[in-house]
Amino acid sequence: MPVGIINSSWGGTAAELWTPIEEIESDAELLKNSKQVQGSSGKPSAPAVLWNAMVHPLAGYRIAGAFWYQGESNTETYSGYHKLFSKMIESWRKAWAYDFPFYYVQIAPYSYTSKPEEQKGALLREQQTKTLSLPNTGMVVTTDLVPDITNIHPTKKKDVAARLAEMALVEVYSKKATDYKSPVYKSHKVAGNKIVIDFDYLAGKLQVNGKTITDLYIADKSRNFVPAEFRIE
Repeated sequence: MPVGIINSSWGGTAAELWTPIEEIESDAELLKNSKQVQGSSGKPSAPAVLWNAMVHPLAGYRIAGAFWYQGESNTETYSGYHKLFSKMIESWRKAWAYDFPFYYVQIAPYSYTSKPEEQKGALLREQQTKTLSLPNTGMVVTTDLVPDITNIHPTKKKDVAARLAEMALVEVYSKKATDYKSPVYKSHKVAGNKIVIDFDYLAGKLQVNGKTITDLYIADKSRNFVPAEFRIE
């Protein structure tokens, strides 16, 4: 069966632009954040403008699912991204009248701010991970595909595409595979001055590309973060 791709994209835009206006206006936090986004660049910035121009007109075409790679333009308003992103996905599915598979890429480990202690990129990635709670979604991780964290784009772009494709091939087109998902946090337990973390979707054990892990921190209940050592078991 032939497989085609409909490309609706505009680089450097926020998710508000791809979401129906009624979803934005019905939530005070999302409406406030959308106004902040509108003044942040010289590109299209009005809420729903790309939904109206590049998504809604396609509703009715028979599709098997969607790939999504976005998030960098929402790091300033990261706290509401899970809610916004979920509403966007649900509104797209409503337009097509079925809960099609929606697979997305987690943003790269770039700082996204001149103040590294703010960790806006990590907080946005956390919001993206939360969106996995939405049924029939999947997330591709890129943290191992960026040898230089001063580059906002993964240098191994083919690998990003291959991970998305593999997920679709397995879950939509019934390809046989068991190790197509990126590792995802499962649970943790505190043992003295240590935290033991378990992951789902491991095809073996975690590996470190390099001699050590950098920027690993733990915090107490007061959110005082300190550098942490690690060991993979």
